[in-house]
Amino acid sequence: MPEKCCYPKRNRKIESLNVGTTATVTLELAVFCVLFPHAMGYFKGGTRLGDYLFYRMSCGFSNFTLYKPYLMLMFLVRQCNMLHSQCSKAVIEKDMAAFRKNSPDQNEEEAVRHAMKHVLPATIPGSPAWHYNALQDLLAVVNENGMPDLFWTVTMDEVSELKWQPVRDMEALLKNFCNSMSFKDAPVECARLFDEKLQRAIKQWLFIKGGKQKGVLGRVKDYLIRYEVQDRGSVHAHVIFWLHDDDVEAACSKIRSCMPAAWDDEAGKFVRPTSYPLAALFFDIVHRKQRHVCTAVGEPDCRHSSPMCINHFPQPQQLGYALQ
Repeated sequence: MPEKCCYPKRNRKIESLNVGTTATVTLELAVFCVLFPHAMGYFKGGTRLGDYLFYRMSCGFSNFTLYKPYLMLMFLVRQCNMLHSQCSKAVIEKDMAAFRKNSPDQNEEEAVRHAMKHVLPATIPGSPAWHYNALQDLLAVVNENGMPDLFWTVTMDEVSELKWQPVRDMEALLKNFCNSMSFKDAPVECARLFDEKLQRAIKQWLFIKGGKQKGVLGRVKDYLIRYEVQDRGSVHAHVIFWLHDDDVEAACSKIRSCMPAAWDDEAGKFVRPTSYPLAALFFDIVHRKQRHVCTAVGEPDCRHSSPMCINHFPQPQQLGYALQ
C-alpha cells in the first residue's frame, strides 16, 4: 500500500493525505483512486470535478466509457456534486424535519421523497422540478399548436439485417478490446451515434430550415424527442410531430401507402405483401424482430391460444383517426 494517497486539490494547501490520518474523507477522495487508476486521466484541479466527469463520460472508446461501473460512479459523483452546490444540506434537512413533524405516521423514505419534490431545483437533471419544467414546456407547445399529429418510434435495430454500418464498424472495433464485446458494452458510444443519426435525419428530411421548407412529411411546425433504453440495451426514441394543418392529410396518406402489409379483418392478422420483394423483406423483419407479444423473450407467439393477445395486441383499427 502506498504511503500517500493523492486526491483533487479541493483545498490547495493540501496536495496529499497520509494513509491512516484522521482527516475528513471527502467524496472526491473516496472515489478518486477508483476513477483514476495508475493516474490515467487524473483530475488535477483547475476545473470543477463535476464538469471534468461530464467530459470524461463523453470520451468514447476509453476506460471511462467501456467499463460500466465507472459510468455509474461518475454519474453519481456528478449528481452529488450538483446537489451539494445547488441545494444545501441544511435546506433539505429543514424540509424533512417539517415533514416528519406534520406527518409523524410517514417513514423516512417518504420524507426523502417530499424533499426531492419540493426542495431540489429544476437545474438538477432528473429531479421532480426538472421533469415538471419539461412537462410545462410540452404543454406550452400543445397550447400553441394543438395536439401533435404524428407519433414516430425510432430504434437502432442492432440485431437484424437492417443494422447500421457504423454499428457493424463499432462492434469490429470493440473486438480489439475484448473478443466477447458487442454494442451492449458501449452504451455511451451507441447513445451518441443514435442521437447524431436521429438529429441529422430530422434536420435533413423532416424539420428542414426550422420547418420553413417542406420535408417528406410536409411542413413540420415543431417536434419533441424522448429517448429510452430497451431491455436489451438498445437506445430508441419516441418523437411527436406537429404538422402544418394543410399537410396533415397528405402526410398520413403517404405513411399508409408505405406500410409493407395490409390488415385482414376476417383472418384477424396482417397479410404478407407479394407484389414488391422489398416490402416483403421489411414485413418479415418487422414480424420477426419488432412484433409485440405477451410471451417471454425467445418464446414465439402468445401464451394463450385464443385469437386475442392477453395484452390486447393488436388493437382494433381506428377508422378516421388520421383526420380527426
